Amino acid sequence: MRAPPIRISIRIRLQETAGVPALVTGFSIDGVAQPLAEFNFSLTATPLEVRQNPAADASCQRAARVHVAETSGFENSISRLLAGSTDLTSQIAAIFGATRLEAWGSLRGTICFGGIAPPATITLTADGAGYEPGVYNATIVIESMNAQPQQIAVPAMFVLGGSSSGTAISGVTNGANQQTVASPGMVLAIFGSNLANTTVVPAANPMPYSAAGVSATVNGVVARVLLFVSPTLVKVQVPYTVGVGPGVVGINNNGQIAGFPIELAAGIAAIGGDAAGLCRNRKREFCDAGHNSGGAAASGADRRRSGEPSGERDGDGGRRRAAIGVAPSV
Repeated sequence: MRAPPIRISIRIRLQETAGVPALVTGFSIDGVAQPLAEFNFSLTATPLEVRQNPAADASCQRAARVHVAETSGFENSISRLLAGSTDLTSQIAAIFGATRLEAWGSLRGTICFGGIAPPATITLTADGAGYEPGVYNATIVIESMNAQPQQIAVPAMFVLGGSSSGTAISGVTNGANQQTVASPGMVLAIFGSNLANTTVVPAANPMPYSAAGVSATVNGVVARVLLFVSPTLVKVQVPYTVGVGPGVVGINNNGQIAGFPIELAAGIAAIGGDAAGLCRNRKREFCDAGHNSGGAAASGADRRRSGEPSGERDGDGGRRRAAIGVAPSV
């Protein structure tokens, strides 16, 4: 029978004595060049995602099992251990029970992660490069595989070039029922401070995009119908192309910009008019802008576009407004 193969291992120890850095590039035995051995090892950790175990000891509720294996056939020692940016070198012996790693051997241990707390807030920054000053809407999506729900969407407003002179929006209401939700095509009242430097009632037909240096946007779309402008109130028609869902309203007062969040719906039904159902002594466009005696506004800047009946006049020459106001797009 054949004898089993015999493996002879020779370990050579080199010591540098000149006091300068040195690098071994090769060696020979009896004139025959020999390859330099490569020291290899494998390192695995489970689980890859560390979760808190409230039932475990308070000192180790977030733990990972670590396995180190020597794979090149040479004795080694673990001289440094890092977990992310945390240096665990001083804990090597406590974690693995030893620092020496035998040839073809392995060590196992448990690493405990402490002092981990979920962030109370998440701070995000936006880059306005390539955008003009204005008010923009965005959606921030936060995902977590182990959370319930696994995904949430957070509407956000981005104001680029915000006002430094006090221009601010304090609230908005629609022109049909004075609620904060609006629909495409509706009249929108925007309240605040320093929204304009003067009071202007545009008389042009069609209505202008801006007046007294003031313009408005909804979801970044310029409001094409500007109905009334004053330092504390601006009335516009919501553009038809803004869509529905969370949105933002922006006011640009001669370069001073302010924004405000708003909810946009597909359609809103309401009765428009003052307490007596009248819009007194005003021409039709002005009444539709919400400047009637009782303050309730119509649901669109031009009722004729939506086919609203004109109504009958009362004894004072005003116009009765008994039609149900909905967004003209509905």
